[in-house]
Amino acid sequence: MVMGLVSGVSLIGVSVLLWWVTASAARGDLGRNGAVGIRTAATTASDAAWVAGHRAALPTAKITGIVGAIIGGNLVGAGLWSPSEEPSGAVLVLFAVGYSVIIVAALVAARIASQAAREAER
Repeated sequence: MVMGLVSGVSLIGVSVLLWWVTASAARGDLGRNGAVGIRTAATTASDAAWVAGHRAALPTAKITGIVGAIIGGNLVGAGLWSPSEEPSGAVLVLFAVGYSVIIVAALVAARIASQAAREAER
């Protein structure tokens, strides 16, 4: 039960944060920094590259935010339905799928952002 609840709420938070940070940087509200955003050599080369990279990655981040939040909500639900403290099969599967989606999407978004940032610098 606890694993489903904690990991589900965390997955929702990470999903929304990924989308929000990318959108903020794409709008120019979040400048280049060493803490958050898509930080690759290409995206941190200039302010224009930073914004261009995040704009290009925004559709991927938005879809990931929505899908991750949906999976996270289902993970919370599966945790609530779990009769014991041991995680159910559904919780384990949703956990694996949800966090895999976030990791793969972050890598895809970074690649998209880097390509767009390099094009912006040309």
